[in-house]
Amino acid sequence: MCAQFIQPFIIGHRGAVGVMPENTAAAYAFALAQGVDGIEFDVHLCRDGVPVVLHDANLLRTTGVERFVHEMTFAELRKLDAAAVYRAGPSASAAPFQNVPALQEVLAWAPAPTLLCVELKTHQDGSLYAGLEEIVARTVQDASVEKRTIFSSFNFEILERLRQLAPHIRRHAIVSAPYFNQPGFDDCGRVADDLAARGIDWVAVNRAYLTQSLADILQSRGILTHAWVINTVEEFTTFANLGVTAVTTDRPDLLCAVPRHSDRRSDHGAW
Repeated sequence: MCAQFIQPFIIGHRGAVGVMPENTAAAYAFALAQGVDGIEFDVHLCRDGVPVVLHDANLLRTTGVERFVHEMTFAELRKLDAAAVYRAGPSASAAPFQNVPALQEVLAWAPAPTLLCVELKTHQDGSLYAGLEEIVARTVQDASVEKRTIFSSFNFEILERLRQLAPHIRRHAIVSAPYFNQPGFDDCGRVADDLAARGIDWVAVNRAYLTQSLADILQSRGILTHAWVINTVEEFTTFANLGVTAVTTDRPDLLCAVPRHSDRRSDHGAW
């Protein structure tokens, strides 16, 4: 299990969604240049079975094209501009044409020891992509980045499939209002018991629900805590003081400028 750090890891959310077109080569390059410890990105499956990196099941919000990922082949997706909508905004000069990347490309763009937080998504209606877990696990293994990869999802069925397929790769549950609004889940002990029973290694908790009590009991059960989304220095300091292992941020340029403990370990494989 990971050593406890005085300051949390900084994970670039969709690369650097607050300042660059999300889930693009430009966003990841920007985040890495700031000095992030890891990058977070989202994976869907297109029509011909290629795992592709973008947040929404529908392409409208980022490319301006109202189509679903599963309806399009990878070749068709590559003709779309993942920065099209971003370019139409006030930061147009900072966003040249950006391809929708394949998962394999993103894994190659982030050099060791960068932590890779790979979020597996669902169809817009919440149904699962057939074979997504197998394809993503195989792609990560083929890239030889298992030791610095964490699979994540809001969907516990996806995480369980990943546990069976690749038990040596860490799993990261993402929890927010729907999880905590279940009967009895306002009790920190109940939450810790549930996550431990599911074999969760990390849990990313929406910042509105991450208290000192919850962080403490999760740590006592050997579950690493991760706060999202943290975008100011003040918030970063608050959650660092809670003892979280990591934070996800839209603004790696701001958070990476905060002085951090010089003895942080970079060997993710030793966790």
